[in-house]
Amino acid sequence: MPTPTSSAPSPTPTSTSLSLSPTPTSPPVSKLSATVSWVANNILPFYPTAKIHRIAVGNEVIATADKTPIAHLLPAMKSLHAALNPAEIFSIQIETYKASGEEDH
Repeated sequence: MPTPTSSAPSPTPTSTSLSLSPTPTSPPVSKLSATVSWVANNILPFYPTAKIHRIAVGNEVIATADKTPIAHLLPAMKSLHAALNPAEIFSIQIETYKASGEEDH
């Protein structure tokens, strides 16, 4: 599982968001065991002291011509959601980015 793109959040009264980008070279994001380990190492030590509001998966992968990251997006989101449930973390939203060049329809 990839590491968050930001450093570990510090205690704060403000909500924060994390982002991660699943890639073909990262551990299998569709495997729950890898995702549970990632949550244990990157979320649980800081939650709930750091008010993590959301984890955004992907980095505008929809806007790329390379379809490989797109194929990893939904499995990563599902796996991350499933990994948070046993830890009884239900308040963190799992979402993806909307490409900055994408228009609202």
